[in-house]
Parts: sequence; structure tokens; C-alpha cells
Amino acid sequence: MLWFLLLPEVPWLLVLALAVVLWLTVVELLEWRPHYVWWFWWLLIVFMTSFVGYLFLRAYRVYQRWNAPRTE
Repeated sequence: MLWFLLLPEVPWLLVLALAVVLWLTVVELLEWRPHYVWWFWWLLIVFMTSFVGYLFLRAYRVYQRWNAPRTE
């Protein structure tokens, strides 16, 4: 996000990439259906860190699914 603060003009490709990553985050959160505080927290993390934040969200969800109790 330093690009947005330091540069007078923001490249449209960075804005597009941020929009795509935020959209993917919303899709993941819709599937997960967490509490609204978690929504705000994850969207803020992804907004501030962009793709790295989205990777953290995906890693957290994989970790949750891996450790979830299995019903057979």
C-alpha cells in the first residue's frame, strides 16, 4: 500500500490487482461465513497487504480445514 501513499499517480494495474484480491477474499469469506468482526479484520489485512494478506487467509483456511473434526 506504500505505492498508493508515495506516488501521486497509482498504476491502474495495482488498483485492478487490489480489486481482484479483495473480491477473492469476499468469495472466501462468503463460503466460510465468519462473524462480522472477522470479515472486517480479514478485509483490512488484505487491503493493507494486498496479495500477501490473501495468501495468509488461504493458509489459515487450509489449516482450519485440516484440523477440523472429521465425521464419517
